[in-house]
Amino acid sequence: ILPHYRYMVAGHTHYRMLRQIEELTILNPGVLRFDEKPGFLVADFDAGRLQTFDLTPFTNEIREGKTHTIGG
Repeated sequence: ILPHYRYMVAGHTHYRMLRQIEELTILNPGVLRFDEKPGFLVADFDAGRLQTFDLTPFTNEIREGKTHTIGG
């Protein structure tokens, strides 16, 4: 793993993900398809916080999910 990268934001797994591999934090923001547990995340890299949100299909209601500490 290249030491000058602390974060990698990727997608296409259709699941929100937060994974730490050595010094690298890998984030997958989620999916917006109604049949795949839709949701998204907001990452505040300066504060070291990751906030997830769930999206209710068809009503577009947004519910706050889990908060995680990221980085280090």
